[in-house]
Parts: sequence; structure tokens; C-alpha cells
Amino acid sequence: MAGSTDRNQTIQHLAQQLRQWERAAGGRPLQNTLQTTGIAPLDDLLPGGGLPPGSLVECLSSNTGSGTQTLACIVAAHLLQDHGACIVIDRERSFFPPGAWPLAKRLDRLVVVHPASDRDLLWTLEQSLRCRAAAVVMGRINRLDPRDYRRLKLATETGGGMGLLLRSGRHRSQPSWADVRLLIEALPWNSRCERTCPSGTDAFSTGRLVRMEMIYCRGRAGGGAVELELVDETGDVRLVSQLAAAENPLRATGA
Repeated sequence: MAGSTDRNQTIQHLAQQLRQWERAAGGRPLQNTLQTTGIAPLDDLLPGGGLPPGSLVECLSSNTGSGTQTLACIVAAHLLQDHGACIVIDRERSFFPPGAWPLAKRLDRLVVVHPASDRDLLWTLEQSLRCRAAAVVMGRINRLDPRDYRRLKLATETGGGMGLLLRSGRHRSQPSWADVRLLIEALPWNSRCERTCPSGTDAFSTGRLVRMEMIYCRGRAGGGAVELELVDETGDVRLVSQLAAAENPLRATGA
């Protein structure tokens, strides 16, 4: 009985928090305004430099360690600056809040839900996306038919927040109702990469290197791709430029 009482108290407390966040959502940006993602190179790829409220973004990961979840958490933390909650739908129970460093300062507005089945996962996603208190909803889902996908899109438009669907890259050829589709893959540090430090001097880094390709964006004819460096120690995301390898090492040193 004690466990059941604690569970009911938790649900009541969460419901109260959601009602407070829903009231605060009255200050949410209008539908004709654009929201930046907090990742400047990604914003540069988007029409107008951002996305309208109620947008659904599909993040396809082509390999392990791609940094997809980290990038999604960066977007979520950015959207939480003004209002609302971040709802994470974690069917696999693999999300570890203390390890999601971009959200470290927003844990008081983080709600993690563990659906018991794939059916519950879809239902929870839809209800969370419809919630006006949710500034962003993030979830990993693979089995998704076009009809259910359409329902998630309509739910996102109703709630007015941003939906981030994390999926495997093998679903790239399947139909999608997302406003934006991104393909993210980890890249090896197999060549010299440079970045510009704040001091203006060039330096080399050992951060994670990832490639982000926009394979679809509503309202934009072409796509685009950027290479990013994720520095977990500082929480920075930097645009990376590839240096051309010298044809002859001796010639490169002036010999």
C-alpha cells in the first residue's frame, strides 16, 4: 500500500507541475515566429534561421556514438530557457539524466517517462506532444507506420512545442511526416582538423567529430551538411573545417 500511495503522490505532484507549466506556456512564441535550435550551424541550414513552433524533427543516426542524443539535449536545453518542460520518452530505459550534460541546469523541468510497451510508447509520445506544457518532447522510436506518424505530427502542431524523434538511419527510405529530417553520423579523427579558438589562434582538439546532413526540410528545396565537434568537457558545439592533407610530408615542412 505504501508503494501505491507514493506513486499516487508522485502522479499528483507531476500533474500540478504540468498545470503550472501550461499556464506559463501562454508566453510561448506565436506560430509565425521562428525558434532557434541553440546549434548555430544547424540554424544556418534552416530557412530563416529557425523552426516554427509545432515542428517535428526526425534525427536519424547512421552509427553508434553519433552524438544524436547529445545534440537533441542541446536543442532541448535551449528551448527550455524561457518556459515549459522537456519530456523524455525512454522505452529502453537508457536515458541517464545526470549524464545528459546539456540539461544539467534544467533537471527541475525534466520529465522522464518509461512506457511498458511499444503501444504505450506511441500513446505517450502523442499525449506528450499534445501537452501545452511541453516545450520539447524527445523520444526514441523505430516502429512507426505512416498513419501513426501523421498522428504525431498533428499532435505536435496542437501542442505547439518541438518534437524530436530519435531513429535509426535504416528508416531513411521510409515515409516521414517530419518537418525536418537530419542524418547524423560519427566521423573518425583520421585527418587533421582545425578550429579557431576564442583568442583567434588555431588549435587542435580531440572532441567528438560528427557529420550532420539535412536530408529534408519543409519549405527548402536543397539540403546541406556540416561537420561539428562536440566537446563534452565544456559543452561546446563547434563548426569544423577539414584541412587538406599534404601530398608529401617533407615538402610540407619546407624540405
